[in-house]
Amino acid sequence: MDLYTTVMASEELGVTPAAVRRLVDSGRLQATKLAGALLFEPASIHRLQRCSRSPGRIWSPRTAWAALEILHNQQTELIDQPRRSRLTRQLRSLEAAELHRLARNHSQLRRFRGGSRVRSSLAGKLLPTGVSSIAQDTIADRFGLAGAFEEDRLEGYWVGSIESLLDRIPMALDEVGGVLVRFVDDHELISGAVGSDAVIALDLMDSDDIRERGAGRDALQRMIANA
Repeated sequence: MDLYTTVMASEELGVTPAAVRRLVDSGRLQATKLAGALLFEPASIHRLQRCSRSPGRIWSPRTAWAALEILHNQQTELIDQPRRSRLTRQLRSLEAAELHRLARNHSQLRRFRGGSRVRSSLAGKLLPTGVSSIAQDTIADRFGLAGAFEEDRLEGYWVGSIESLLDRIPMALDEVGGVLVRFVDDHELISGAVGSDAVIALDLMDSDDIRERGAGRDALQRMIANA
């Protein structure tokens, strides 16, 4: 499949070429540099297009994780009581797609190319989520995804920088790779919710598989209704 140039990406996304470069700098869009030019996998453009363009400020990582804790167990200590009450009220008014957009800063998602050896090395080092979580039959059943797991995929959280992981396990960035790593800076932020259905559901909404995205969206919507 042909790659997109910066100009092609800007036309597809409806933004300026400078805005495309800012998306790359912020980590929201992965690119390959060849002879000084940025090239983009169509899959990366399409993922970005799925994000809502609705107005509204994106939550900070702390607020995003506080929201996920509230969905998980109706409480959180990551923010103070007044903010907690306001966030709970806001959650009850949201659709799952809007929550997914607001909470997108909860982690920095990077996709890598990795064979069985790389996946085996990573398996014990990442906190599983998304497509790795549905490898467990009980979780897959809760999401209506029995039999959906594919062994050539892996997804999980790493606390620390991208460099700190690549120093241990060298991998190549690959926008269509099956290894999805979600980077967070602070273990305190994720400790109360990581591994919960709320986090798994949110992360499944980043899947390229329409069935998995739908399962994540539907589960998240049910949790919002009970917040």
